[in-house]
Amino acid sequence: MAGIAQKSLIITLLSLPSLALAQPSVEDVQPLVSEAYGKAVPPQAICIASPPSDTFPGWAAIGVTQRRAGCRLLLLTKDGVSYSPEEASTTLKNDEWADLSQDEQSARLRAWSHELLMAFDHPLDHASGAASRRQGQWSVPLTFVQRVDSPGGTLYTETVYTFDDALRLTTAPRDEGLAFFTRLLSNPYRTQGIDREIVRASLYTKGKSIQACFDEAWQRDLELSGPVRIQMTIAGGSANALGVVAEDNSDEALGQCYVRVLRRVTFPESVEGTIIWSFTADRRTASP
Repeated sequence: MAGIAQKSLIITLLSLPSLALAQPSVEDVQPLVSEAYGKAVPPQAICIASPPSDTFPGWAAIGVTQRRAGCRLLLLTKDGVSYSPEEASTTLKNDEWADLSQDEQSARLRAWSHELLMAFDHPLDHASGAASRRQGQWSVPLTFVQRVDSPGGTLYTETVYTFDDALRLTTAPRDEGLAFFTRLLSNPYRTQGIDREIVRASLYTKGKSIQACFDEAWQRDLELSGPVRIQMTIAGGSANALGVVAEDNSDEALGQCYVRVLRRVTFPESVEGTIIWSFTADRRTASP
């Protein structure tokens, strides 16, 4: 199962009363994470995420990094208690739950799946369906994008989370899906007589910083795709009047990150003129 702990686990954290008041710290949860994971987990490998809305106050998702595959969900915590992902949802079935309509229950269980079970993945709201109840069992269809252990690699997965009548998670997604790979392409868009290979060589000197801009944006949005085009005027060995002239993705911070890096590029004194350079997030399915 992708991102879901394999064994049931409910542990009261009597020594950590601060968990009832705020998101736990890495130091707080490290012993527990190591116990649940089956071996010592260093602090830098522990991930903690709070739900993006106030629907589930006090809850936190705890995960462990899996190299380039990012974080994988291991535990959920609230009010000094730690739960396995399978058991945590049973806490929803309380007096408040009984007072909700079936539509409200459906919305709450869908939000739980998105905000906590998918805390370290990228659920697609526009593609996921509503939770439905049949014969005492809840089903939550989900479409999500998950990082895999390869540069720019993701899985696009459609699955169904299944909860029994006690709201215990009984079926979770498997590591199956359509594989995509995203890479950064840096190419001239309009150079107006300037030797593009000289420009390319100059940009190469800041290649790591340019790649870092891209990597950070991709981590924010695993569906990142399309070009960001930057216009700049080169004179006196540097780029001036920089600005984003086209951005085919929703990550505005990415274009500004490229601009900041390009301001630090040193060009040959002989290069003068205005150009547009394209930095493209090339997202495509894996070759068969």
